[in-house]
This record gives sequence, structure tokens and C-alpha cells, in this order.
Amino acid sequence: MTLSDAITREFHKVFYDSVLDSWANTYWLGVATEKLPLDLWIYQEIITTLRPDLILETGTRFGGSALFMASVCDLLGHGRVVTVDLAELATNETTRPAHPRIIYLTGSSTSQATLDAMRKHAHEAGCVMAILDSDHTMTHVLDELKLYGPLVTPGSYLIAEDTNINGHPVASDFGPGPMEAVEVFLKGSTDFLIDRSREKFLLTFNPKGYLRKVAPGSADERIEALRHDLQMAEAGKAERDAALAKLEAVETEKDASFADRDAALAKLEAVEAEKDAGFADRDAALAELTARISDAEQQISALNAQVCAVEASSSWRLTAPLRGLGRLVSPGRDR
Repeated sequence: MTLSDAITREFHKVFYDSVLDSWANTYWLGVATEKLPLDLWIYQEIITTLRPDLILETGTRFGGSALFMASVCDLLGHGRVVTVDLAELATNETTRPAHPRIIYLTGSSTSQATLDAMRKHAHEAGCVMAILDSDHTMTHVLDELKLYGPLVTPGSYLIAEDTNINGHPVASDFGPGPMEAVEVFLKGSTDFLIDRSREKFLLTFNPKGYLRKVAPGSADERIEALRHDLQMAEAGKAERDAALAKLEAVETEKDASFADRDAALAKLEAVEAEKDAGFADRDAALAELTARISDAEQQISALNAQVCAVEASSSWRLTAPLRGLGRLVSPGRDR
């Protein structure tokens, strides 16, 4: 990652997390759009270039983005918007902006009734583009991509919004979302190519989400298909490199664990050796003490023997004169 990429990524996170002061506080002609203005600018460039007969939008919300695109169509004098949302927010006709180029539908973007209505409008149009901005879970977006992709005409765009969530680079705890849906969708389709030129302002809420449909049977299609294969190969290489990096990290962690284990074993062995050395010193000291005690006992025995011998000799010498005197004074003895 280059320094500019890192700066853009960090600014992206700061901008996105400042939701109430930034993108959620965005209005077109007084109606909340909840869009990144840079992406809206790209939308008007696409609409101006393609001049689509029909723009399909899933996720109406307040109707600000539909009004924005209808306003661009007004300036061009061509095109209309059909937008669908689960909730009917309108309590009266002014809640969502009324506009002659906007048709509002209520229901699930993937329901049969909604798809029938969308297909009817698309059948009557020559150039169709679609913008997906409803439920952002991976399964729902993937269903939308598969259902609305066939309605988009060659050369036009299928735009998956909010591919920036789930850590790309914001809302890392969201779980699999639009980005993951796009990746799965492109692996099973060669009709669409990621158009990174639509990310020219660096900051976009739809990274890898601008999908351009290629014209079937043309040289352009073959070139785009090759580019598609190259992108998939590069994505595969990136996944492989990421897997290898993860493997190396695990190996490093394992080696570190082994090193910690070996260090602990070495420390234990040192403690055991120190303990054994202590026991050896103790045994040697006990042996020396025992020998000294034995020597002392032998010396005491020798001294006792000497004392007994001295006492015996002294007793004999002391009693000898007395025995002689006794013979002199004993009565009844002949003189």
C-alpha cells in the first residue's frame, strides 16, 4: 500500500464515521440523499455519457438520489427513474418528492411483483442502468446482481453501492456484504467488468462496485473478457498471497511458541540441574559431617579407654599402702 493509498483509506474511515456531519447530512434540492457527493458526481457523468432511457434504483429511502438523477435527466431532456423500497415512508405526496420522471414502487427489490414491474419498464427502454442500494447483506445483494444484471443493456452500468463496508475499509464488523457479493457474482459472469476509472476521485463508497456490461460478440467483449480474466487472476493471486501471508504468520507464531517452549524447558532443566547440584552439595556435606561425627566418636571412645585405664591405675596405687597397713594391725595374727 502506497502512502497516498494509506492517506485515502484513513480519510475514508474518518469521513464515513462522521456520518451525521458528512454523508448523512447531504441534500439535493432540500431532500436527503445520504450519498457521497463524489459518487453522485460520477452518476451524473455516466448519465450524461450514456443518456439512459431508464435508471432502475433499489432502496429509495427519502427519494433524494432519485430526485438527483431525475434532475440530471431534466437537464438532458431525456430519461426516467424507477425506484423501489420496502417501506412506504410517504404519509402524503410531499414526503417523497414528486417528479414527472420518477416512478415509486413499494415492495422487496427481489419480489416477483417488483421484478415484473421493473422488467416491463426495461422492456420499453433502449438503454438501461441499475443502482443497487437496498439490503446490504451479501445474499440479498447477490440476488439483486443476478436479477438486475440481465436488465442492464450492454455498455451501461450495474452499480453495487456501499461495497466499502465490512472492512473495505469501513464498518469492519458488518459481515459479508456488497463487496463479497460482487466478487462471487463476477466469478460466475463474464458479462460485467469492474470499471475502476469511475473511482477517479479516490474516495468512493462503491469501490469495485461500478460494473460495466460488455457488448456480446464484439472485439470489445473479447478484450473486456480478457481483462476480466486478468482481474480475476490478480484477485486470485491477491487471495493466494494473503493466504501465504497468513500461513507465514501462523508458522512464525508456531516457531515463537516452540521457542518459548524450548526456553521454558531449558529453564526447567537449569532449575533441575541446580536442584541436583544442591542435593549433591547437601549429600557431600552430610557425608563430611557423618565422617567428622564418626571421628569424634572414635576419639571419645579412645579418651574413655584412657580415662578408665588411668582410673584403674590410680585406684591400685592409692589402695596398696592401706592394704599393707591392714596387715600390721589386724588382730589374731601370729607375730
